[in-house]
Amino acid sequence: MSVRNLLTFNAIFALLIAVVLIFSPSTLAGYFEIGAAGVALQLIQLFGAASVGYGFSSWLMRRAGPSEARTAFLRGGGAGYIVVSIVTGFSVLTGLGSPIIWVGVAFSLLLGVLFLYFGLPSPDAG
Repeated sequence: MSVRNLLTFNAIFALLIAVVLIFSPSTLAGYFEIGAAGVALQLIQLFGAASVGYGFSSWLMRRAGPSEARTAFLRGGGAGYIVVSIVTGFSVLTGLGSPIIWVGVAFSLLLGVLFLYFGLPSPDAG
């Protein structure tokens, strides 16, 4: 997998997640057996709005060559995905949501590791 493929996949993934979070937050919360109403649904939609920005940033960054900006983006994305997997995993362990959420935890962890892998300096960077 190349950085470009990773960022292209991430852009599409983030934008698909954004659409679901913005337009169907209660359905998504119900699917994962998480009760949500009122302010919680608005927070889910706001997370979806943030995912739009992240998706577009990934889409625009996919053609960038090696640079400090791309490295920072990859490291930040990796850190974010790993934190998401830790927080979500802890939530499931404490009884929030259904076991299907473990799929999301594993997927977030995988993306986090890939982002950090590509964000590491190359051995010949000096």
